[in-house]
Amino acid sequence: MIKQNIKLKSISKLENKVLFINNPNIGVIDIETYLSKDNTNKVYALGFKTVLDSKPIIYYINKEDLDSSKIVLSMVNELLRFKYNKIHFIAII
Repeated sequence: MIKQNIKLKSISKLENKVLFINNPNIGVIDIETYLSKDNTNKVYALGFKTVLDSKPIIYYINKEDLDSSKIVLSMVNELLRFKYNKIHFIAII
């Protein structure tokens, strides 16, 4: 086993620097999947959040109808509403 001590410089406080640009036209999509018995990935939960909504919009498959394509289509139909026409979405998979 080799051990080595490395001295790292600490992060100094940045003053008067822009760390981010506030853009209200950005939304986030999150997709959660599982590997099904037929060895394909299926969506079991997904949702999105924008500044236009106070809470995230979330979709889950239910136990009676385990069809992931239905929740994907439901979310896509929601995103096609005029309300979201200027929003640029980033997907987290």
